[in-house]
Amino acid sequence: MLRLAFQISIDLNVNCVFVRHEGQMSLSDIPDSLDEILTHQDFRMGLNILRDAREAVQPDVYGYHFFLQESPKRLNRFESAFGDCKLAWVINDAQEFAKVHQFTLARRLSDDTIERKPFKTIEAAKDWLNIPEDYQITFAD
Repeated sequence: MLRLAFQISIDLNVNCVFVRHEGQMSLSDIPDSLDEILTHQDFRMGLNILRDAREAVQPDVYGYHFFLQESPKRLNRFESAFGDCKLAWVINDAQEFAKVHQFTLARRLSDDTIERKPFKTIEAAKDWLNIPEDYQITFAD
């Protein structure tokens, strides 16, 4: 059985899409996950996104210049569909955190309305997204 490098769960009760990344991420994981989110039966514009990448390693090519040059080509077609929302990335490794921070800096120049922020803990990300502290994120097996 083929195992995806990410899993997706949507809970309309907390207005959030949850994405869990595991293992070595490929360059296609982010666009692929956005495609999957947009075609999910529960997707609605304005849903926040929590990407849990604590168990993942992002591609080595990721960095500010990559995001500045490549992200518009890779992501612009998705971003308007999300509307006004927040995107929280949870990373617990300093090097991985730096990559996400560089992504958020590069995407500030875009025209989309997604507010992005990296976090070191899932609790801090949930707080920023107004998700109850005791909320348990679940994914189908």
